Amino acid sequence: MRLTKKLMIIFCLAATLAGGCQSSSPRLVEKLLAPDPAAPIDHWVKTSDNWSLHLLHYPPVKHNPKRVPIVLCHGLSHNNTYWDLADNVSLARYLQRRGYDVWSVSLRGAGQSTKPTLSQIRQLFRLNVSSLNPKGIVNRRPGLLRMNWTVDDHINRDIPAILDYVTGQTGYGQVVWVGHSMGAMIMFAWLGMHPDAPVQSFVAIAGPMYLERPANDWLELLARSASITQVGNLTGGTNLRAAVGVLAGNLIKTPVDQLFLNESNVEPDLIRTFYYKNQDDISPGQLDQLLQYVKRGHFTSYDNTIDYTDNVKKIKVPTLQIAGQLDNFAEPGFMAVIHNRLGAEKKQIRMFGKINGYRADYGHDDLIIGRYARDEVYPYIESWLSSESIVSAPTPR
Repeated sequence: MRLTKKLMIIFCLAATLAGGCQSSSPRLVEKLLAPDPAAPIDHWVKTSDNWSLHLLHYPPVKHNPKRVPIVLCHGLSHNNTYWDLADNVSLARYLQRRGYDVWSVSLRGAGQSTKPTLSQIRQLFRLNVSSLNPKGIVNRRPGLLRMNWTVDDHINRDIPAILDYVTGQTGYGQVVWVGHSMGAMIMFAWLGMHPDAPVQSFVAIAGPMYLERPANDWLELLARSASITQVGNLTGGTNLRAAVGVLAGNLIKTPVDQLFLNESNVEPDLIRTFYYKNQDDISPGQLDQLLQYVKRGHFTSYDNTIDYTDNVKKIKVPTLQIAGQLDNFAEPGFMAVIHNRLGAEKKQIRMFGKINGYRADYGHDDLIIGRYARDEVYPYIESWLSSESIVSAPTPR
């Protein structure tokens, strides 16, 4: 077996020198030389209001003790498979191979966490049988009557349960939070209210916290058709679009797709996988709170008593924002406004697009699952995480 592996490496290296492997060879060589990462391990943690959250733990191949655990948190209508859709678009395994201890969470209502039974039934219509996962059936708490929750529940219930569990399991007093879209918004909100939170640094990928009206055509359409969107969400959820996406890939496009994907930057087969594995229903409370953000331009609590957008000035944690040039939901210009308002001394913002020398104009989701994300976005994130200006002596729990 070892001889076969050595021969494969020698063959690919020879082909590279001859120009035969070209752009695909470095990735193949890296995969052959890198040790196989350990399979993710299932964990469940209970929140203070008795919901069960699912975490996938990716133990580091070779742990560097200076690197605190990393929590990956998905966005609206997604689950933790977003970070590991395929080996070549898996930020979870990319970081795992580089010595990071990675924890990928599904928030309430998503993945193998507690969610409405109706949502589990809807998934079966696109032949997604993940709701029948025996471990999930045992560890998820019944969701028959849990039909609604807000983004505030993610902030005030899910985040503290996740932070306490990961620090308790690892022995580190801090984590790095990497959030995409809503997964970034909730950490912005949490840090604005808890400046002393056990978060060493924060990576906000396409995290929308501010916009000005009128916004782009897609957001304006969303704002004007809010009532229709809410009715459609109650009756069909995300399942209809997901089923179409599984069958047709990127052949059928809707206005919602333009908000979240630059589909020319995503492999067609991966789009099918994305809709098959990664789509979850949106609760009425979640949708209503985010529609309020689109209308007002500020992200606020559901009762409008806390302005999370205004609170970013209180954030002191080192923060990296990742933006996509063609992101119609978290526009780079509006993210730059948040960058300027952040109270953090150490902060960066980086836009990924052709104007900056990258191979594609990135959209909202393809910052992680795009054709070139592994070669362009992932290394930039890892460079930030390993920067001497960010990494400090780990704080013991």
